[in-house]
Amino acid sequence: MKKLLSFFVCTLIVLMFVVTCPDKQKHQEVIKSSLSERFDKKLSEDSSTSSLFSLLGSVITTNILDVFLSSELRVDNYFLFSLGIVSWQGEEKTVSLGVLNHVFTFFSDKEKEELRNME
Repeated sequence: MKKLLSFFVCTLIVLMFVVTCPDKQKHQEVIKSSLSERFDKKLSEDSSTSSLFSLLGSVITTNILDVFLSSELRVDNYFLFSLGIVSWQGEEKTVSLGVLNHVFTFFSDKEKEELRNME
């Protein structure tokens, strides 16, 4: 009886992971949101830009990120989780992990340093 219950619980857990595995749309939304926040923060901190230019920059950035991610983001679904991979200048980089309907973005140390330098 314990083996049957254990099997049932494990099956439910696996099924939960499979059903809640994020798709490309979810990865794209989270990555775009994360990067847009960084650019918006940078624009708002720059005292030489007016609020009109900040708003315009935000809109342009969002549209560019949308187009870029639509064409360059690939999401590999491994049933229990998914990985977001971006192709850029002939290189592929894993930029997100999706599990249980959540997407987590991450960057290498070099990419984090480049983002810090932008700020």
